[in-house]
Amino acid sequence: INSIREIKKVVLSRAARYTWTARLWFRKTASAVKKGAAAAARVIGTGLRKGWAAVDAIPWGRLGLRIKDRLENLFRGETPLEKYGGLAGAGILFLTLCVNVFLLKQPDINFPLQNLTGRSLVFTQWWEHSLNTGILEGLIDEFERQNPDIRITLDTRSYTEIRELLTGTGDSAGGQSADILGLDPQWLAEPAVTERLEPLSRYYKKSEGSGFYAGAETPYGEWGRPLVSFMMPLLYNIDLLETAGFDRPPKNQADFTTFAKALTGPDRHGFAIALSPEDPRGLYRDILPWIRSSVSFADSGGELRFDTAEISAAFDFLLGLQKDGSLAPGSFTKTGKDRVGEFMEGRVAMLIVSMADTRPLHGAGFNYGITTIPLRDAYTGKPLYALDQWYMGISRNTRHKEDALLFIDFLVGQAPVLSEHSGSIPWNDNTGGSYTGEYPLLSKAYDIYYTGETRTEYAEGWKTSLFERIMTEELRLMLEAGQSPEDTAKNIQRRLEAGN
Repeated sequence: INSIREIKKVVLSRAARYTWTARLWFRKTASAVKKGAAAAARVIGTGLRKGWAAVDAIPWGRLGLRIKDRLENLFRGETPLEKYGGLAGAGILFLTLCVNVFLLKQPDINFPLQNLTGRSLVFTQWWEHSLNTGILEGLIDEFERQNPDIRITLDTRSYTEIRELLTGTGDSAGGQSADILGLDPQWLAEPAVTERLEPLSRYYKKSEGSGFYAGAETPYGEWGRPLVSFMMPLLYNIDLLETAGFDRPPKNQADFTTFAKALTGPDRHGFAIALSPEDPRGLYRDILPWIRSSVSFADSGGELRFDTAEISAAFDFLLGLQKDGSLAPGSFTKTGKDRVGEFMEGRVAMLIVSMADTRPLHGAGFNYGITTIPLRDAYTGKPLYALDQWYMGISRNTRHKEDALLFIDFLVGQAPVLSEHSGSIPWNDNTGGSYTGEYPLLSKAYDIYYTGETRTEYAEGWKTSLFERIMTEELRLMLEAGQSPEDTAKNIQRRLEAGN
């Protein structure tokens, strides 16, 4: 009896101190335990012996082996007291396993067994593959060392999957329920997205003289904190330009048209765009920079307008590339990754690229460079450019909002580390453009960033999904069905106003 009490005391005291590894092991063996329990219910004696065979195969560790040996000796004892005492000890162990399996199976219970007072949060993002290996995991480890009661689980999905998860248009089954989310600020014009996010105004005080919130001074600061920004410059193959007789990249759109035509041959095209439905960022990366470089979307009253001569001229420029044969085929079936692959193979000479997608270029067997997007011919102001940005937000349904905010604040503070290992620029950069790191293109990206200005008016005013659908459909009619640039611009404006 004393032995049974000792076993019970040891087993129950250790139940709350299982390691994280043990928790994962329990998940894998839950099915086996259930089968053992069913067998025991049908035939007590036979079931217990089969259950003991399963227990005998468990990787117990040093303390576990001592407990198992004690149970085995009791179970095989000669007297009834010893034998039934062994059965009782085995039953206590079995019930402990069942309780832990039940807790692990509950979807709404964050219950890490290594610390009964700890909190477990899931961080869902698409960024991991744009960073050097192990960087994000290393930062999470550092956060957990500073906050031992909080555990962060890294959940890496595709950009499209996270967007569908937030808009409610995709299947979130099979993934973990996110507490902290990586965001694209473009999504934050979509009410379906913001309905799923926690308002940050509950945690940040408004900055003096600003309509935004301290630590999140952006138009979307109510829903997400900016982390890093990626330039979206024109990428060009230096070797191909030199072979064609050019000693510099194109400066304006007239230059670009000339360069693209000269660089086009039987197996190569001067420029490529990618507007596949599988690449929702394509519109913002490959089309809108040309419009942005032509004119601001917003009129004096702040209303976004497409039915203007300037926008029609931007569409006419793109259509001219198509007519010249300079635009690579398959614009509406390619993804950004496909374009980069064609660039690497020398089949495309120039393209617009986010610095977040330049990792495949490392070690390329040719010379390449970046420059600002060529502006309209008559433009004399500062260079204009677009940004690809990483934001962070909090799920409205998480039970650990304060912990999520603590982790976001931590990563914002680590933005220089993320920048160095991803080719981005920290949102709150204080280098003044004097980047001295080793990332091949980032020094040039800093130069462009600090000598130009951004234009992002298109992100406001309409639902993002509606804007993207209408733009893509009308551009396809222009590039593939002969619709005029003027009609394209007018149709976009008309449909946006009608909401269809």
